[in-house]
Amino acid sequence: MTRLLDRLPHEHPREATSTTPPPARTVLVATDGTLSSRAAVERGLSMAQELDARVTFVSAYRPPWAALGKPYYQRSLSKRLAVAREALTEARAAADAFGADADYEIVEGRPARAIARLAAARDVDLVVVGSRGLTNPAAALCGSVSRSVVGRSDRAVLVAKDGRRSKSRTLRFLAA
Repeated sequence: MTRLLDRLPHEHPREATSTTPPPARTVLVATDGTLSSRAAVERGLSMAQELDARVTFVSAYRPPWAALGKPYYQRSLSKRLAVAREALTEARAAADAFGADADYEIVEGRPARAIARLAAARDVDLVVVGSRGLTNPAAALCGSVSRSVVGRSDRAVLVAKDGRRSKSRTLRFLAA
């Protein structure tokens, strides 16, 4: 039986190195201004720094129900856009503090679908989302954007936790 070392060449010929730089990497960070999305912003910025990547912040919102009528629809839309703008303003401040190169986008639609769609359209390398820390029953009732992004996206997804204990764990502990 031949040993692996006997089969390896002793001299490694130098291969020609390419002079073209590697393609730029991009990290997509989803934010809605909540504590869990702030954790995603911080983790996304640190990952971008480690990967020497550009950051794209996205805030996604569900469109209001059109049947509300024009004045109610417009008021609801304005509120949702204001929340998205505020979340991106906070993300911009964090990116400036990090010295990161970032751009920002607001997208309309179901958040998980919109985030996954934008990740594919921008050909990002990593998607970072926050987690509310819901347990399975709570996530099933309320829905989990982070879980849905993981299931829908064809990109690598990092789910960042904010370090707080979930309310359901605390309630279970108090009930025991």
